[in-house]
Amino acid sequence: MVEQWQVATRASALPTAGSFTDLWSQPVVTDPRVGLATSLGIMVAAAAWLLAQFLFDAELAEALGMNRHFVTYLAIVVFVSSLAGALVFAQFHRVRSDLLAGRNVLAAWILDPAMFTEAAKLAEREDYAEKRGALLFILGFTTVIFAAFAIADPEAGPGMLGIGVAFAIIITASFLYGRRVARIQMQFRSGRIIVGRDGLMANDVLHVWAVPLTWLAGAELAEGPPANLGVSYVVLGRFGPLVQTVVLPVPEQALPLARRAALELNAARRAGRLPPA
Repeated sequence: MVEQWQVATRASALPTAGSFTDLWSQPVVTDPRVGLATSLGIMVAAAAWLLAQFLFDAELAEALGMNRHFVTYLAIVVFVSSLAGALVFAQFHRVRSDLLAGRNVLAAWILDPAMFTEAAKLAEREDYAEKRGALLFILGFTTVIFAAFAIADPEAGPGMLGIGVAFAIIITASFLYGRRVARIQMQFRSGRIIVGRDGLMANDVLHVWAVPLTWLAGAELAEGPPANLGVSYVVLGRFGPLVQTVVLPVPEQALPLARRAALELNAARRAGRLPPA
């Protein structure tokens, strides 16, 4: 697949639907080895505390008393969570390494900076409008609910209003942080698009569906103009399945590659090697 890196992009037509990345899709911009090393470091720290329970039980009992049991419980939770995180980051690293090495790659092409930047601006405006509407709805709903509580119980009103304001601040901060993440993801880096069997890279942002509780939903090629390849995968979150879609601009020269990638991904899902959406 090395020759596919030479696909040039000079088209000016841009996709007007979808977005490069959904904020819920948990894409990875940095090297997954950073997350893997961090998870392993936290695991070692938690394991050290658990080991200390056997080696220095009397000393810890004298210094912390019954509080040491709470710390031990916390260390167990942290150890298990870090282990799960390490396994996920290890899989992310494996998929990323495969994509960069050309293993399990279905298609690859390069976008020029001008096309990518203009497409990213359109996607960012669309994403901002969508998320802003959701933010305003949540803030309005919060205002009505907590104001009703305050009116119904004037004595507890100040406390309820305080909780409502704190909740609104947290939601707004999350929105602003999400905007910052989106801008980072949409900055031009390499313009590389690599679509594989277990994940894809769009401008060096990694998306992986070959991890637990995540699976490929399918791929759809809109031949345009403008042409774009939409790859969807499902993340099983706290509130149920969330479908994430990554929309990739496709230059005219790369249409045969994108068409083949869509066919192979959909064929794999229909054959039962990947769960349905």
